[in-house]
Amino acid sequence: MSKDNVIDFKGTLENEFKDALTDFIRATARSAIQEGVEAEIKEFMESFKDLTLENGKQQVVRNGYNPERNLTTSIGNLNVKMPKVRDRKKTGIAFTSALIPPYICVDQKV
Repeated sequence: MSKDNVIDFKGTLENEFKDALTDFIRATARSAIQEGVEAEIKEFMESFKDLTLENGKQQVVRNGYNPERNLTTSIGNLNVKMPKVRDRKKTGIAFTSALIPPYICVDQKV
């Protein structure tokens, strides 16, 4: 039996629509999502602003960004930067976005 019914979907991500309107919608969506994540991190940091170390420095601080995450949406894949937070006292305080939980993203970049 050499016949099979497996359909090869290789390269489907490269075949997304590419036109000015779709590109504009994707850019706007990416920007809106990024602004939402930034608002979340700002609120998160504000909630821990009173936590300090013995030397008076902030216990919870922003620490740059994680690598971009590929978010699959109905308008195509979008790359979003997720902020990093560091708990200097190592008490387990960590930032997790409610807008983009870790299980929503795909591993590979487009």
